[in-house]
Amino acid sequence: MNYGFQIRITSVASNLGLTPDEFDSVGIHEWPEIMKKIETKFVIRKNTYTKFNWWWEDLKGEQTGISFPEDDGWTYLDQLVSQHEKVWFVGCNTVNEATKFLLFQGYVKPIQP
Repeated sequence: MNYGFQIRITSVASNLGLTPDEFDSVGIHEWPEIMKKIETKFVIRKNTYTKFNWWWEDLKGEQTGISFPEDDGWTYLDQLVSQHEKVWFVGCNTVNEATKFLLFQGYVKPIQP
């Protein structure tokens, strides 16, 4: 696991004044079960080689794409998800370890920044 990447993300959260309840990393022992639940709920698994970083190619259900010319799509997330619902943030260091993912959980409004 790329702990430097995890430390950078949690450091940004800390600098933003986020509490662990608002945004925190998911422990290494809980991570596999949660990722499996996410995959089961949202991804059509075609074979054992389906990788997390290709999920968008095999999402379940109807999909809609929206283009954000200002690259500010994240600013609208609080309009799509209840402020009281916990969400997962899946982070990937695509530069150094494109197949290793880190899982965080929190609430949309505090993590938008």
